[in-house]
Amino acid sequence: MKKILIALIFLGILMFSCHLDKLTDPSNGCLNPPAASFSIEGGGGDCQAPCTVKFINSSTNAISYKLKFGDGDSTTFTSGEIFHTYDSVGVFSASLIAFGDNNCPSSTITKQVTVTSIGCPNPPAALFSIQGGGANCQAPCSIKFINNSTNATSYLLKFGDGDSTTNFTSGEITHVYDTAGVYTPSLTAWGNTNCPVNTYTPTQPITVTQVGVPPIAAFTYDLSNNSGFAPCNVIFTNNSIDGISYEWNFGDGSPISNSINPSHFYQFPGDYTVTLKTSNNFGANIENKTVNIKSIKFIKDIFPPESSAGFAIQSNDGGYIVI
Repeated sequence: MKKILIALIFLGILMFSCHLDKLTDPSNGCLNPPAASFSIEGGGGDCQAPCTVKFINSSTNAISYKLKFGDGDSTTFTSGEIFHTYDSVGVFSASLIAFGDNNCPSSTITKQVTVTSIGCPNPPAALFSIQGGGANCQAPCSIKFINNSTNATSYLLKFGDGDSTTNFTSGEITHVYDTAGVYTPSLTAWGNTNCPVNTYTPTQPITVTQVGVPPIAAFTYDLSNNSGFAPCNVIFTNNSIDGISYEWNFGDGSPISNSINPSHFYQFPGDYTVTLKTSNNFGANIENKTVNIKSIKFIKDIFPPESSAGFAIQSNDGGYIVI
């Protein structure tokens, strides 16, 4: 009787561990993503250096923050208001990054702080927007740069691929990226002689893809957290190349999942054919793998009479755990 009780306790531990993995699995998603938000008091164009600015945090669903002031200084904090003094003239891009829990991506918002002086009442503010260059822009990729700068008289626009131009005073310019890659452009603006130059670099780079390259589906899976015994939670890692969308069929009749790296709970033992379909604008590719979920059997008197062991747990691969 004692041996039966020990075996049942061991089985219960395995089942609880597997259910716990399911509940705490980080791939279950982000329920409340953080939203960065802040307002500024001071630095609106009439604040002369040294200029003290108050940053008022109004973010939601965040637990910590990093505030970059745009002049090389930054700070981390958890709540409240932050004061910062700008010692020099210019237009500074202040960015607040809000962090949620481990399952959620961070959120960033950027605002401009203008600091003037008697000699430079209107410092230049470099700024541009782009049209094109999204996830589907194929090489050769044509991008339009639209100049939104203020108080500037001359410019230097660097495209991020080694090319640049100073001919950006007409309002917009078009540039062609000939090869695939990720490019970070920047714009430097000059005002009058008493004002410092100002440079703007966007947080979102330009992505250029290859022409007509279909994806390659690939994935791995992990059974180590629960040893592969049913019921159990299986964690899948997507290793596909050039994919945009994904369809997971877990082979047990459950709904299709479109997650990038899902986890799936198998209630019963068996061999399940898992299919990953990876797609992009140029085609689709499929990979299949068999996931073996092991069963647990209680075997009595499988050892010789002289053995002290009377019970064992046997998986369907033939192995034993002696109790």
